[in-house]
Amino acid sequence: MDSTEFSEKVMNFATLGGHAKIQAAKAEHQIAVDEYTRNQAVFSGLESAVNDRLNELGLLVTQSFKSVKRARQLIGQARLSPFSESANQALPEGGIAAPTPITKVDNLVADYSMSMSAVGGAGIGAASVAGAWSLVGLIGTASTGTAITTLSGAAATNATLAWFGGGALAAGGAGMAGGAMVIGGIVLAPAIGLAALISRSTLKKIQHSTGNVRYENGRVLQATAAARHGLAVIETRLALIAPLVEKLDLELQHSKAILYPIWFWSFCKRWMRRLIGRPFYAAEEYETLEHLEAALSAYIDCYPSSNG
Repeated sequence: MDSTEFSEKVMNFATLGGHAKIQAAKAEHQIAVDEYTRNQAVFSGLESAVNDRLNELGLLVTQSFKSVKRARQLIGQARLSPFSESANQALPEGGIAAPTPITKVDNLVADYSMSMSAVGGAGIGAASVAGAWSLVGLIGTASTGTAITTLSGAAATNATLAWFGGGALAAGGAGMAGGAMVIGGIVLAPAIGLAALISRSTLKKIQHSTGNVRYENGRVLQATAAARHGLAVIETRLALIAPLVEKLDLELQHSKAILYPIWFWSFCKRWMRRLIGRPFYAAEEYETLEHLEAALSAYIDCYPSSNG
């Protein structure tokens, strides 16, 4: 029997077995802390992925609305030419077939702009705000317990952004500020606070601490599930929006090339057409505008707020 084993037996005898119970409790506590640390690391990786993809989505949405505004301008001009009293005079054989209401586009742009101004004004990264805005109605419950689907405007955007923890710290969001991680309304304690020194603690304190660690571990698992869900929603949104934005951009570039090949002189050419009694827009230009409107309509229809 070595000296360490002998000392353990003496301590157990002197404490009526209490020393062995404390050592076992410490070992159990360490197992709980190690499990929590591993699970927290998994969550941290997911949280980073969520923030990266949320920002990527936001950048895509931000860029897309530049195209939306320009497309709306071109289509609006076609609907009512300044040289005619109606679109029927501006376009060959009537106006654009089954047109997308301009007010529908304007309302969506206004909702987007208002949310960007109201929420972004709090110092949050623009990409995070735009990404959250595009996810409104698709995820989560606000911190008040209200379903985000019942909110609208800046309130809905803010609640969605808060669900994701405010966005990446690098983009101006909350991220892991203060050592806490947040997602789906779940605030997680840092592992260092759960692994406090217990070498001189009583059995009761060690067992209490182990219970706290296990409780927090359950919360980490909940947050991990929320993060996986959030990431899946973002990925689905990106998969839906990306090709629609690409199509809109392509049609917009094509429309510019057809409608304004020589800039101001292209406008003068259509003015001359109108003076001799011909439609302000030629057939090819009209067809180009129809394709642009179809692309614009498909894009704005992917937002729930545009259908309300």
